[in-house]
Amino acid sequence: MPILAQFDTPAFLKDVPDGSPFYKNWSAFISGLTGNTKKGDGGGAYYNPAKVDVTITAEKLMTWMGFPRQLMLSGSGNGDRTGAFIAADADVKKRMPQIEYFEWKVDRKNDMITKVSFVTETSDYYEQLWDVDRAAVLSLYQKLVSPAVVEADLHKNGVYNKFNKWNTTEGIVHYIHPANSFNAAIGLSRDSVKSPAPFSDNYEAKPGLAGQVTSADPRISFDTHMRIRKGFYVSLKNPVGLYIAGWENSGITNPDGSPAGNYWRIVRGVPGMVLRLEYEVPASLGFVVGDLKIGGRRIKYGGQLAEHITVTLAGTMGTIKKS
Repeated sequence: MPILAQFDTPAFLKDVPDGSPFYKNWSAFISGLTGNTKKGDGGGAYYNPAKVDVTITAEKLMTWMGFPRQLMLSGSGNGDRTGAFIAADADVKKRMPQIEYFEWKVDRKNDMITKVSFVTETSDYYEQLWDVDRAAVLSLYQKLVSPAVVEADLHKNGVYNKFNKWNTTEGIVHYIHPANSFNAAIGLSRDSVKSPAPFSDNYEAKPGLAGQVTSADPRISFDTHMRIRKGFYVSLKNPVGLYIAGWENSGITNPDGSPAGNYWRIVRGVPGMVLRLEYEVPASLGFVVGDLKIGGRRIKYGGQLAEHITVTLAGTMGTIKKS
């Protein structure tokens, strides 16, 4: 394909009019994180499609479960994993256990879950949009969380505050975990050119992260490394984005024991590039999410649904054109 003229926004979002400087700023941001060509083993390389002309021969979806692997393996000492579910939901101000480029917020009424909102958007997007068009950010918050949001809620001394109450205790719009960023995700791919890869395919912990085990990091790193090792030029697919790849209803039942209906709703993004997914029972049915069961256990935690969701980062591979 020809050299990419401009990186598009995740899921081709159009939150401001065409011609806004935001789009060029975003493209420059992604290009800067991608960097220049880095040669790897086997003749392959990680490259920037905005700088190098590569003939794409295939695409690769790097996919993993949204629920934190470290909690899933430990079960927090509880055989039925209740402890893991409690831990995953607990830190609403920083969402620290939610480390798989996937975060969620649980809404409750009278201690019953009414809705769970899942997101794969980074704070980078909102920080850059804020610098160009504050009204656009405010409008998104009002649409995604509450009409009660006002501009003053979203910043500190004019600087966008990703830890504002509408993105923590009162709602969710995008990531707040420090490891869930484009810098981290693109960096994993970019820095996987040499052998041995930073992560191995058996999901070992990354050295220096206190034994932390994730599903996302080794998947991204290993898949990228192996394609480069085979001699391909590899990059992330435009529009670069972390997306909700899939979700399913297996084992979810209504209060009467019948299979649950399709209570999933894409709120932001499009199929194949979903950035926000909500799970909520229609009010007309007379019951709520907390009345449902998964495997015979009532839904009390967002993590029970997170186990039904996968996340993806799409890569491309190809050969460089010879001059």
